Amino acid sequence: MYTYAMSACLIELVQSESAPSTSASSSATSIPNEKVDKKTVDQEREERNKEAKETMATVPGLMQRIAGKSIPMEKFAARKAQKYAAQGGRLLLPVFELGYVFLIYPRAPRDVLINDILPRIEAAVQELKRCRGKEGEYMQEYKKRGAKSNGYWDDHALTHFLKGLCLRFVAFPVSYLPEFPFPYYRGEVWW
Repeated sequence: MYTYAMSACLIELVQSESAPSTSASSSATSIPNEKVDKKTVDQEREERNKEAKETMATVPGLMQRIAGKSIPMEKFAARKAQKYAAQGGRLLLPVFELGYVFLIYPRAPRDVLINDILPRIEAAVQELKRCRGKEGEYMQEYKKRGAKSNGYWDDHALTHFLKGLCLRFVAFPVSYLPEFPFPYYRGEVWW
């Protein structure tokens, strides 16, 4: 699971560096000097992309079985790694999807949801809307690299799900969640 999380973070970093920033806070990269030439930045991006591919390729083989059963979160990670390979080295918003699995949205402050997460999701939604009716062209670049599936409708469903999830917690923040994730240690029961 942690290997998948690391790969997802690398993929997200590569995607955020290659796309124009959606907010002032998301313009930071790992190369602080603005005078660095484009060749160096592209080389860094390619190294990260290569590392993400290598680690993502190892994820399905790391699934553990306990008493003949596999752990659901590891199944999720293995399926996403297989999807990454099938789409020619592309996943849309993998860190935000992983955040859903780890329940970050109910605990995230509203300003983080509004200013950091929603603009990135909305940019993905707008990109998908721009490609509506041209689903075949959506992944054309990745098909050249050997992608086996288009993934347009999967990405469409994922972006709208994540957008609705964020808007839900912006509109109706969860007030019953305690600071500590296991409230029964303090004698409270919230379910």
